[in-house]
Amino acid sequence: TAKEQDIASALELAIEMFERGFRFGRCDLYVSQVSRYIPQGSELIPPFTAIPGIGNQAASSIVKAREEGAFESVEDFRKRTGVGKRVCETMKEHGLFLGLPETAQLPLF
Repeated sequence: TAKEQDIASALELAIEMFERGFRFGRCDLYVSQVSRYIPQGSELIPPFTAIPGIGNQAASSIVKAREEGAFESVEDFRKRTGVGKRVCETMKEHGLFLGLPETAQLPLF
């Protein structure tokens, strides 16, 4: 299938880069691009589309929204990007929201 071909291409690239001495970092909410790997130090930062379940449209909206500034919370992220709950859950599973509160509301007590 087309999805399997995309995965196979990504895996071939990963093997080639690993054999050349590159290491892969984690996707980063503020560094990762839509579909391009970013060199950072001795690592390559994967694009958002390297995460299964995040397509080009969602990745593009993330990159566009972060140009407006840092995200205050996961709730702010969802509002500004327009991505669905499933994409957010996938991103949480991959540690992209570490240190980001669920909502921007401060507890009163």
